[in-house]
Formats: sequence, C-alpha cells, structure tokens
Amino acid sequence: MDDLFPTQQIDRYASPQSLAEVTRAPVEVCKLIFEMGGCREGVEIIRSNARDMIVCEQRHAISWVARNYIGATFEQIGRALNLDHSVIVRSYARARLLRKMDPDFVDMSDRLSASVRRGTVQRTAARRGRL
Repeated sequence: MDDLFPTQQIDRYASPQSLAEVTRAPVEVCKLIFEMGGCREGVEIIRSNARDMIVCEQRHAISWVARNYIGATFEQIGRALNLDHSVIVRSYARARLLRKMDPDFVDMSDRLSASVRRGTVQRTAARRGRL
C-alpha cells in the first residue's frame, strides 16, 4: 500500500525554505528563527516547548521583529515557532515591555532587525547567550 502513495519526507530543519514549506509560514520569519538559533539544535530548541529564560526571550525577539519589520501576522509567526497565535500575542506584548526595560534585549532585537534591513543572515548576530 505504501508503494502506491510514496511520501517524500522534508527535513524541516535543513533550511529556512524547508521550514517554511512544512509549516506554511513566511520564509522571512523562518530565516529569523534560523538566524537566532544559529544551528540545527538551536532551531529545534526555539521551536520546542522549552521554557528557559534565554529561549523565551529569543522567541519574544523573533515575534517582535517579525511583526514590526516583516509585517507577519500572529498566526504566521505562531506556525513558524510551533506555537498558538495567542501565545505569540503575549510574547509580542512581553517583547514590547522588555524593550523598555532590558538593554540586553534591546540589543538582541536590534541586531535581529538590522539583519532584516540588510537582507542578510548572520547566524549568531542576534544571540544573547549559548543554548
């Protein structure tokens, strides 16, 4: 039966394009995730349900930049991060608060947004710490 309907497995963590294809999210948002993650394991952790402060702040920065600089909807960001859109709404609100209070978070999100403006992907440019 499997021979009649062959399925092609897509490695979602091979590239931002493959993640976008699997999740039906904008490629630009997936590029932010790959840039923030820095490597396959980093991307997997960002998309997991990990609750460490660093990982959560990375997700907050991705949601803030994706919303403000790419114009992605909360639903699109959620699909890329493997989260519900209501979680992204709270994440975006938290990012706005952190930008007023935490200079390290401002630096991280500014570096991520600078890469969007430049149109380049520097794998570790926006990372605040090692995972």
